[in-house]
Amino acid sequence: MKALPLKAWALWAQLADGKAHHVKDLAAALSCDLAQLNVYAHQLPEYAKKNLRQQDGWWQFKAAMAVVSPLQAQQIGLETGFAVQALAETTSSNDVLWQHWQEGQDIHQQAVVALSQSQGRGRMQRTWHNQAGQALMFSLAYRLPLNNAHIASLPLIVGLAVQQVLAQQHIQAQLKWPNDVVVGDLKLGGILVESKIRGERFHAVIGIGMNVMLPLHEDVKYLATSCQAQQPQFNSVAFLSALLQQLNRDLPRFFEQGFLAFQDAYVQQLRDVGQEVVVYERGECVDSGMIVGVDTLGGLQLQNAQGHIQIHRQGEISVRRLHDAAPIMPILPETGVHNSDNQQHKSQPMVLTATHKKDARYLLLDGGNSQLKWAWVDQDRQLHFGGRAPYANLQAFADFLRQFPRDFPILGCAVCGAKKIAAVEQAASGRSIRWLPSMRHALGVTNHYYKVQQHGSDRWFNVLGSRLFSQNSCVVVSCGTAITIDAVTQDHHYLGGSIMPGFNLMKEAMAVKTANLNQPIGKAYPFATSTSNALASGMQDAACGAVILMQQRLKERQQGGKVDIILTGGGAAKIEQHLPKALILDSAVQIVDNLVLFGLKNWVEHTCNY
Repeated sequence: MKALPLKAWALWAQLADGKAHHVKDLAAALSCDLAQLNVYAHQLPEYAKKNLRQQDGWWQFKAAMAVVSPLQAQQIGLETGFAVQALAETTSSNDVLWQHWQEGQDIHQQAVVALSQSQGRGRMQRTWHNQAGQALMFSLAYRLPLNNAHIASLPLIVGLAVQQVLAQQHIQAQLKWPNDVVVGDLKLGGILVESKIRGERFHAVIGIGMNVMLPLHEDVKYLATSCQAQQPQFNSVAFLSALLQQLNRDLPRFFEQGFLAFQDAYVQQLRDVGQEVVVYERGECVDSGMIVGVDTLGGLQLQNAQGHIQIHRQGEISVRRLHDAAPIMPILPETGVHNSDNQQHKSQPMVLTATHKKDARYLLLDGGNSQLKWAWVDQDRQLHFGGRAPYANLQAFADFLRQFPRDFPILGCAVCGAKKIAAVEQAASGRSIRWLPSMRHALGVTNHYYKVQQHGSDRWFNVLGSRLFSQNSCVVVSCGTAITIDAVTQDHHYLGGSIMPGFNLMKEAMAVKTANLNQPIGKAYPFATSTSNALASGMQDAACGAVILMQQRLKERQQGGKVDIILTGGGAAKIEQHLPKALILDSAVQIVDNLVLFGLKNWVEHTCNY
């Protein structure tokens, strides 16, 4: 990385939380004037400058980044008791601490955080790929007694501390034995513990890497997730400070009481309890069975088909879930899916019974412009539509909720506005509802919307839902109060799209703004010969034409290849019926009822975040 001036580094760190900052506040923080501030901005790395948005005196990165300045490192040291050093570039933050140890320094409670590492590593000498500002990479050193029999479980203690601090920042991660922090099937971070003996003491150096931004390296980007995907304004400085404080509490307790004091808490956060797994040692399959927990020394407890428990200790061991051994193919959910060849596959609506309630895992809400829809997901991970109601009368929703405990997880997205959201929360009678926004990255999909906070969350979850029904490039069309037409590439980039009035809004606009067109809407024809039919034809042509244009643009962008069309919403059938036959033959066209709810479910199931 090109040498980074300290003031530019400090500016980068000020903006790294992804929030909007006024230039006067930034200048004051850097003790400079506005002209100097602009100079420092031009000294940022090119990819950081591309991430920077400047408007009306406000500067903001499109997304949070992993940057800690030397001044911030000093402040973290005052808050935590660690001596924290911030480096722009190094081989490995672990190596820096071991070099200090080699020189005879007491490295106890020293920490090093690096913007970029040229030789970052994980377990079994795997390389850690990074770009400066993309991952939060740091190491800390701790001294422990030589006779500590629990040293092998130290990575588990550190992982548990990381998971707990992430939860404080509203990131619901889990742990994969022995040293990974995961969100669903995707890796969020990793831990590497190295130890050496001097005299009567172990010195342990603990290296931690967390993806704040989604990794760009081709080898890992579809296997990883990021803090930013769940918390767009993730604060690396706050996380690092809180984690060092947590470890200062946990490590002395661990050295005194051993892993037993943390065993139950660790198992609660272990992702694969009850899962069939395969155990590999140096790449060779050595065992398989179901994970039932960890023992008092942190060893993995694996139950075989005969019911016997085998304990696996750390070392050159890795664990993979049994279903991960084969390629993962998208599973078509059992729901209302209509294909354009007139074959229909639609499950019958299910009535919520006491048995269904018992098996339910969580509830999902779709707060559209005109009405609220809700669904529930059972223990078999099947989505069941619950009902819908206008915001003026949400009694049906309130009655539905009474069948569930008050602490039952409820998640949703809403584009209906603050007053209608308040009405939904009032109908929920104080139950906690987690409203999810659009995100820069999720489930391997990158959102290229200019200001992701202004992106309608229904459009985003429609996109995430579309990945269950198509792995090709795809045009996602939602036909409700407004019609939204969005483009997703085969390699999972959401490019953006267009918004236009829905059929009712078109009709109302014609009725209000024209003298002679306030009349019933007729039937659409290729060449309409009455005003009522011409109105219907114009509305259909406008909507279908916008879909056709988007399909052609996406096809031209990728220089051919298949482009599917997924339609959802009350007006979906009208559009599907009037698309040209040639387009339907060329593209798979589907109608998917309640696509937003499938997008929400897809996000929850892959992040385990409810």
